[in-house]
Amino acid sequence: MNTEYEENTISLAEIWDKLWKHKYLILIITAAIGIILSIGLYFGLQGQQLTVTNFEYDFVNVEVNKFADGSTFEFRDLISYDKLEEIKASDSKYSDIDVEAIYESDGTTIERRLSPYSTVDDIIYTDNQFILSIPYQYFDYDEDLARAFIDDLLSSVIDEALVKDQELAIYNYVDLVDDNVEYLDAIDYYLQQYNLLLNSMNSFISNNGDVTYNNINITDMRERLVSAYNNTYTYDEITTLIKNEAYYKNIDSFIEKLNLRISNIQRSIDLNVDRINELETMYQTLVANSNLQQADVLLTRIADYRIANVNYQFQIEEYQDIINQANARSVSTFATNDFIQIIDDVETFLNDNTDAFNDFYVSFSDHNTELIYQTGSIFEVEGGYSPILLVLVSGFIGFVASLVVVFIKESQYALDKK
Repeated sequence: MNTEYEENTISLAEIWDKLWKHKYLILIITAAIGIILSIGLYFGLQGQQLTVTNFEYDFVNVEVNKFADGSTFEFRDLISYDKLEEIKASDSKYSDIDVEAIYESDGTTIERRLSPYSTVDDIIYTDNQFILSIPYQYFDYDEDLARAFIDDLLSSVIDEALVKDQELAIYNYVDLVDDNVEYLDAIDYYLQQYNLLLNSMNSFISNNGDVTYNNINITDMRERLVSAYNNTYTYDEITTLIKNEAYYKNIDSFIEKLNLRISNIQRSIDLNVDRINELETMYQTLVANSNLQQADVLLTRIADYRIANVNYQFQIEEYQDIINQANARSVSTFATNDFIQIIDDVETFLNDNTDAFNDFYVSFSDHNTELIYQTGSIFEVEGGYSPILLVLVSGFIGFVASLVVVFIKESQYALDKK
C-alpha cells in the first residue's frame, strides 16, 4: 500500500513539475482566452438585457381599464409607436433613442401581472397592475436615461387622465339663456340645470360616499342646493308668475313661443285620439269574443288617454288666455324690474352652485388619479451577468483550456521521445 502511495505522490509531483515548466504558456493562454471570452460574453449577453418595470395605475372610483370620464384605457397603447414618439419628442435628451427599433423589437412587451391567487386552471388578473419590458440596448445601456424615459412614458397616462378629469365637469344650461330667449324657455333651462346638479351630486355621493375635500363636504353642498331652491321661488312658481303677469322680452317672440307650445300640445291630443280609436276597435273585438278581462284592461287605458287629453286642453286654454293678455296690455316697469331681479338671482344661484360642484368634482378626481408603483424595485435591468462573474467564468475556462494544451503538448513530447 505504501508503494502505491509513493507512486501516486511521484505522479502528482511530475504533473506539478510539468505544469510549472509551462507556467508562462498557461498564463498566456488563460489570459488570452479569458479576455476574449469575457468581452464576447459581456457584449453578447448585454444585448439580451431588458429594463423591467412593475407598476399599477389607480384611477379612483372608476371601472377597470377606464378613465374617470368613462373612456377606455388601453394599456397596450403605452408601447404604440405614436406614444413612444410622443415621449421622445418631449425632451431633447431622448433624441438619440431609436423609437422604431423599440416598437418593432420582440423584447418590447407589456402585460398584466398575475394575481397571487392565480392558479394554472383559473387565471385571475389584478385590476391595473402591469409589467413593462423594453430592451436595455436601445437606451445605450444608460440606466438613468432608461429610468427617465420609462417614467415619462408611464406618467403620460396620468397626464391624459388629468385632462379627461376635466370632462367630468357638468354642462351648464344657464349658458344657453341670452337676451333672445324668452322667460318661459329660460325657466325650462334653469329647471334642467337644477335637476342636473342635484342628480350629479346624488350620483357622486352614491359612488364615492360622503366626501369632504378641501374643507368642502358634498352632502352639505347638496343640502344647501335643495334648501335654497325650496326657500325661494321654485321654477313652477316663476312659470306661474310669467303666465299670470304675461312677462315677455319681445311680444312677438313671446306669442310665437306660446303658439308653438299650443301646437305641440295639440299634436299630443291628436296622437291620443288615434290611440283611443285603435283601442276602442280592439275593445269591440274582445267583447265580441267574450274576452272581457282583457277588454277591461283596454277600457282603463282608454280612460287614461281621455284624462290626459282633458288636461292638455286645459293647458291650451291657459296659453291662449296668456296670449290674449299679452295682446291686451303690457307689463309695468316696476313689475318688470322686480321680476328681472328674480331671474338674475336664479341665474347667479345656478352658476355659483354649478361652478362650485365642478371645481369640487374635478379637483377631487385629480387628487385621486395616481400612478402607484409596486413595493420593491420599480425598475430593474434583467438578463446579462456582472463583469466580475464573467471574468471569473472566462478565466476558469481559459485555465482549463491551457491545461488541455499543456497535456497535449507533453503527450506529444513523450511520443516523440519513444
